[in-house]
Amino acid sequence: MVERACDEGGQSGFVYATRRFYAQAPQLLSGANFDLAAFDHVALWDPAQEWIEMRLRSDEPQIVTLPAIGLTVPFAEGEEMRTEVSAKFRPDGVAAELSAAGFTMLHWWTDTGGQFGLSLSAPV
Repeated sequence: MVERACDEGGQSGFVYATRRFYAQAPQLLSGANFDLAAFDHVALWDPAQEWIEMRLRSDEPQIVTLPAIGLTVPFAEGEEMRTEVSAKFRPDGVAAELSAAGFTMLHWWTDTGGQFGLSLSAPV
């Protein structure tokens, strides 16, 4: 269901427009030559990581140049560029990540449906 919601039928919708913007932003900022029509939007759910990856997949071989930073990137047909990772965070996982970074979770707030969370954390 998450994958379908993020894909929104492939070539339309808010998420699709956002992915296109990610490809267009470097072009606007640096004179890159992305052929935006030659990329498809792809949404993939990774159940092990509990995240959804948003990608752009090249429909054809192409070479993208970003002259402002001196970068040339060849794309093969079917090659993908990951543009976003949207993760599901659960209290235990957040606490473990905070601990690994030298913090402790003091409190966890969530909505009644458990869909959103906010942590108050402090250095150990």
